Amino acid sequence: MTTLELIGQGVGFISMAMGWYAAYQSDDRQFIFYNFASALVAALHFGMLGSMVGVGLMLISGLRFGISLYSKHASWGTLFAIVTLIQGVYLFEGWYDGFGIASSMMACWILFAFEGRQLRIAAFICILLSLVHSVGIDSWSSILYCTGTMISLAWGLLRSTPKSETVAA
Repeated sequence: MTTLELIGQGVGFISMAMGWYAAYQSDDRQFIFYNFASALVAALHFGMLGSMVGVGLMLISGLRFGISLYSKHASWGTLFAIVTLIQGVYLFEGWYDGFGIASSMMACWILFAFEGRQLRIAAFICILLSLVHSVGIDSWSSILYCTGTMISLAWGLLRSTPKSETVAA
């Protein structure tokens, strides 16, 4: 592993911590804001690992999160999904990139279509797809990030489940 890749893994761990903090937020605006910040740091991480698809996806993701803080118009989701697909096809490097592209396209739509519990359930599915991409590019911090984020989202969903929705043991 080169020095740049080693530093990139460290930057990935910073992004990971930010993403976990985001996933733990119960307020949608805080959830989106910390994901915005995490995406920008993750773009730097992927660049240091040499994954241009990862850089592109994270920059689009950061822009998408930033805009969604101010607008929930569905046309934004469609626009970002199209841009994600175009850049993904242009920069496609291997089978694993398809999972990252699918995750990002899905995230484009859900960010502008869902709120609260539905947003977090859909985010869980997106993170699962991102996990496959992370394994494909051998990003240990991203693998850990995806795993931890899925746990954090699941925990948040469980603690926010109204008593009437829980099943008695």
